[in-house]
Amino acid sequence: MLPVSSRLPAFVRRSSSTGAALLTVIAMGATALGTGWRPVLNVAAQTRASEESVSGSGCGPASAYGVGCVAGGSPAQQDASPRLVVPSGAHECPGSGPGASCSGAPSAPPAPGVASLPDGGIPCPSDPAKPIAGAPGACAATADPGAATPSADVPSGSATPALHTNLTRTASRAPGVAASKTTQRPRSNLEIQLSADKTTLAAGDKALLTATVATSVTGTPWVIEIFDQTTQTLAGACAQGNTCQVAFTTTAGDHTFLAYVAQPSAAIPAGGTSLASNPLVVRWLNITIEATGASVVGPGKPVTFTAVASEDVGKIGYRIELVDATTGQGLTYCSRGTTCSSSVIEPNAGTHSLVADLSPEAAGDASQAIQEKSAPVSATWLRVALSASTTSPSQGGTAWLSATANADLTNTPWAIFIYMSPRRLIDRPCQSATCTVGVTLPSGTTPSFFAVIAREADVSRGSDPLTAMLDAARTGSPQSDIQARSAVVTPSRILWGVDSCAAFTQDAAGSTGLLPQVISMLGVPDFWARYLPDTANCPALNSTEVAAAQSLHMGILPIYNNYDCSAVSGYAAGAAYASSAVQIAQADQIPSGTAIAVDIEPPGDQCPGAGNVDAGFISGWYDVISGSGYAPVYYGNTTPGSAFGQAWCATLAQRPEIQSGSYLWSFEPDLSGQFAKRTAPPFGPFASGCGGQYDAWQYQINLGSQPFVDHDEATSRLPLWYP
Repeated sequence: MLPVSSRLPAFVRRSSSTGAALLTVIAMGATALGTGWRPVLNVAAQTRASEESVSGSGCGPASAYGVGCVAGGSPAQQDASPRLVVPSGAHECPGSGPGASCSGAPSAPPAPGVASLPDGGIPCPSDPAKPIAGAPGACAATADPGAATPSADVPSGSATPALHTNLTRTASRAPGVAASKTTQRPRSNLEIQLSADKTTLAAGDKALLTATVATSVTGTPWVIEIFDQTTQTLAGACAQGNTCQVAFTTTAGDHTFLAYVAQPSAAIPAGGTSLASNPLVVRWLNITIEATGASVVGPGKPVTFTAVASEDVGKIGYRIELVDATTGQGLTYCSRGTTCSSSVIEPNAGTHSLVADLSPEAAGDASQAIQEKSAPVSATWLRVALSASTTSPSQGGTAWLSATANADLTNTPWAIFIYMSPRRLIDRPCQSATCTVGVTLPSGTTPSFFAVIAREADVSRGSDPLTAMLDAARTGSPQSDIQARSAVVTPSRILWGVDSCAAFTQDAAGSTGLLPQVISMLGVPDFWARYLPDTANCPALNSTEVAAAQSLHMGILPIYNNYDCSAVSGYAAGAAYASSAVQIAQADQIPSGTAIAVDIEPPGDQCPGAGNVDAGFISGWYDVISGSGYAPVYYGNTTPGSAFGQAWCATLAQRPEIQSGSYLWSFEPDLSGQFAKRTAPPFGPFASGCGGQYDAWQYQINLGSQPFVDHDEATSRLPLWYP
């Protein structure tokens, strides 16, 4: 920034680049938290010995489980991993995993099933003399040259089959016989046998049922029928051959099947009127899981997951496992009962899904073992982040605050509350994933804001959540129902100001000064940029100006320019200028932390050597200014490819810490037109393309109009001096 008498024409100062990169400055209020989710128990890696060691305790040794557990919901010293606790009011499940509770609630009644032809099967040919109403079946015949034909002395309507000399009534079994275990084999004297390819299946899988008779029913009055005794329904039938097959599926439960050789009927034959097979029990296992109670809670709060099996797993050699669906690793398990519950406490925000597995307790017949898996169910541990928009003078100082939760709160008891620090509630709470509210910022220091997620009902009880929390802290009572809280954010305000060579108050010659003119013609400045040293063209900042700024609560941006504007290369030059600036600032009692700008003009007739600005000069200014407790600022051309822009990028490549430890004051783009505080343009300095904090912009250089000042904007992040 040259003295006014030495200013270059605007067309010389303006970059040839026509593309202005608009830099939007938004203060983000919170960072996303990592989930830290990792399994508490790897079920697959456990040995029977380690499982037995947890019997009666709910907690295994750290070497077996990887982390500690909390039995009965009592606190324990643990790391930031999720932990499992026995649900409140429940008891730990014996011989099971950590934090697991089980119950032996009655099994649900078996669900009805669906019968169909086996995959690829061909329907058994029908026989008009033996109508079978809608029952599927695939049949096959086995050659039996010694088979006897039906006896001529047996009436066609006889209730007793006369198929083979070996088939007698003594071989029949009453339909009400008790179901056997899946491993029981049929008695050898039965001449009709019923078998299945699998006797334990997952819900929805098909079992292939096969009924085999010693001789064919073709040409006889008899049929082979397979009944679901559990639901008293006909599953399949064949009018020919000596083998009848049908596929059967259901969702859950034990079904007992019987096969008969009898006259066609949709009802189970009465005892003594048919030849009955062995009873066959086929089991379909089902498992579901749900989050019982609240599934959207704050970090550190428990979510209870409950898995329900179709029958008591302890009686069938299975167990219920709760598994992290993301990693596939187990969390805990129950070795008995129909339900398995555990409360998961996640210390960090995030959403996690769990599934329940039914797995065999011990290795066995691989053809019979199944591993049934539930659909996943999710729970969310809440997080809320708050962001604030940048305000500008033309927007009347309104900041838009946007709070975002990591879950939609519409159908939950929770709501988002936005506060102005320390505890002023802004607007009404809202139940959504994102809530936005506009706030007119007061003059002076910019206030800070934060958001919480809490129970909306707290407001109806006459106390907002934050008040309840503070009251609880004072009285030592349990904390209020706040689930999550954001970081505190301060909106970034766009401040309007000017810079001048001349003093802005009355000078020694009696001149009125620029301040009254600027206020009358342009508006009250939020800040004024002035030179620190006395030069041949511009007087130094004086105490009268400082007092005037204090009375208006107007910020001051100090500038150092007492040097040859062509001598801007090398570390020594930058450090020497910085030392001089620090001495003047300390003499003026400018407090530490205040921004001090170095004026780096563009190359031209006035500053032919300005094109030599380099990383050494920038580093020298930075080290001395920041080392003295002040904030380094660089006034320069930040257009990509400009002399300063290239030097800046080279500096950051060598010393990236300078990016976050200093500020940029750009004089590009230089706009034409008539501006005032209320008509100031949106904040949009050019960016060099390699990073930096672009927090000030001289958007118009004065070419002779009154009042004789340049127009500037700055974000409230720039540490101005407020005397």
